[in-house]
Amino acid sequence: MTSFQAPIIGRTRILEFGTWDLFETWNLELGAFIALVMLVVFPAFSHDSPEHKINDISSQIARSSNSPTLLIERALEHRELGELADAAADLKAAYQLDPKLTVALKELALVQLADGKPDLAFASINATLTNASSPDLLMARAEIQTARHDYSAALDDCDAAFRQPTANLEWYLLRAQLQRRLAHFHDCLAGLRDGVVKTGSAVLHEELIDAMIDAQEYKPALKKIERELADSRCRSSWLIRRARIRLAFGQTKAAHRDLQAALAELNPRITPTAPDVSLIIDRGTAHALLGDISRAHDDLTLARTLSADPFSLWRLEQLISSAPER
Repeated sequence: MTSFQAPIIGRTRILEFGTWDLFETWNLELGAFIALVMLVVFPAFSHDSPEHKINDISSQIARSSNSPTLLIERALEHRELGELADAAADLKAAYQLDPKLTVALKELALVQLADGKPDLAFASINATLTNASSPDLLMARAEIQTARHDYSAALDDCDAAFRQPTANLEWYLLRAQLQRRLAHFHDCLAGLRDGVVKTGSAVLHEELIDAMIDAQEYKPALKKIERELADSRCRSSWLIRRARIRLAFGQTKAAHRDLQAALAELNPRITPTAPDVSLIIDRGTAHALLGDISRAHDDLTLARTLSADPFSLWRLEQLISSAPER
């Protein structure tokens, strides 16, 4: 009988099977065997955490007299761990070593923004900007200006950045959100149509349909929504979109049926222990469209407690603020 002999790992032979034994025990032992082989043959897999990377980079920095590029690399790992003070220190040191590395100041500004210091971040990013600044720097400043609630200036930076072609999904999203907040609905719609073509993103496709409703392109939006409702397993967000259109058409009863159906789907999906903030916002939107402003406000408060992205709250805030007083 032929035999299967497992490789020797270190000084220990792991497994030795006869052919029959191999097939009998394969399902039980294969996972453990592969895991052990991976640890020995590919040890780097066990050292991929930010902590290990920081240790490795620190060793390289000690050997290379504070390389600015290594300092930036270590700063990004510190940022991933939420160690913002350490990240900022590395970025400042990198910039002092090589003032031509404006990327260090850009990353420093974003770290300061993440640390809740938008004014300091704004000062840092401005130190990198010139008349010929890259789109990347302009979009970073747009993000910071957004956090400072200077939406018009943020949109100006986005528009300047978009003078160069891009397929960056996050850039399209930020510009669309700013345009929506500033009620530039037709510009938002045009930009998202371009973004869907350039990126093929399903996220931008949903944003596009919302923008069509905002721009009062109800009938073409409704056709897209009906297709999504026919294909989607989770239908609540599409039911809410259809209800918005039906309300615009004065079809109140049909809209309310959609909203009640959306709530019936949403409520079981929202777990008290770990609520999904997007579902909370959808539920609040449904309540607001039904005229139940008290419950809508409760969901808005909960979403804020869960640190929802302020842009994602825009529509719910608008619905609550524009509701007639009772």
